[in-house]
Amino acid sequence: MTEMTTDELKGSELEAQFLAQVRAAGLPEPERQYQFHETRKWKLDFAWPDESRMIAVEIHGGVFSGGRHTRGVGFTNDRQKMNAAQADGWFVFEFTAGMLDANEAIPLLKDLFELLDEVDEGEA
Repeated sequence: MTEMTTDELKGSELEAQFLAQVRAAGLPEPERQYQFHETRKWKLDFAWPDESRMIAVEIHGGVFSGGRHTRGVGFTNDRQKMNAAQADGWFVFEFTAGMLDANEAIPLLKDLFELLDEVDEGEA
């Protein structure tokens, strides 16, 4: 497994776990904390902002402990953010700790990158 830099460890442990999985799978390196919305200053945990891809990943912790993402205002705010990202053309995927532990994120992202590569090749 690739060693994390100090900057990378500033994010959550779940984000570090996801980034390690991305690197181990040989997927392109994502941008972290990518600001996608000008007026709201919303950021995506991970993003591949290429015009032909626009793939985003949000990592959610505290799902079973009543974390911010699962309570009223926090949950509503997150939905507004995700809806805005999707309306702007982003493919947005959201993963929990359990999903990362079950290795659900990487196969899905690999399939999507392969599909988008095929589309890009077909347009060339």
